[in-house]
Amino acid sequence: MQYQKQPNGWSCLPTAFAILLDIPVKEIFEFCGHDGSEKVFSNCSDPHCRRSFHIQEMVEFCLSRQKAVVQISRNFCSQNLGGQKYSITRSREDILKLMKEHHGVLTGFVNGHGHAVAWVGHIIDPDNLPYDVDNFDTHTFFIIKSI
Repeated sequence: MQYQKQPNGWSCLPTAFAILLDIPVKEIFEFCGHDGSEKVFSNCSDPHCRRSFHIQEMVEFCLSRQKAVVQISRNFCSQNLGGQKYSITRSREDILKLMKEHHGVLTGFVNGHGHAVAWVGHIIDPDNLPYDVDNFDTHTFFIIKSI
């Protein structure tokens, strides 16, 4: 597994997946048919105005490589047909326990900014920022498994 630096400010998600899959991030761009650079939100500044990438694109790419992506969310809810919601928040410890057993991609916030990083028992940041997992506010852990 080789470190890769994300090529721009809107490609941390595909770069984190590329690091874990040990492939150049360009292969994910080619599969998706774009590099995320299209400006689609005219009222936002860079990089938030960019198309970027959706997790579904990563799931479909992984499936094309015989890999499954399992989503573990810290916060989730159920809604009945009447619109009533029931919310659940997992403890940080619950997520950390799963992280000890699996590799994957973490999405969440670092220093107040949304970000995605590779997780292999420690953080590999596609933006090459040095920090510990305790400084990453994990919202979702995407476990990657061979199928």
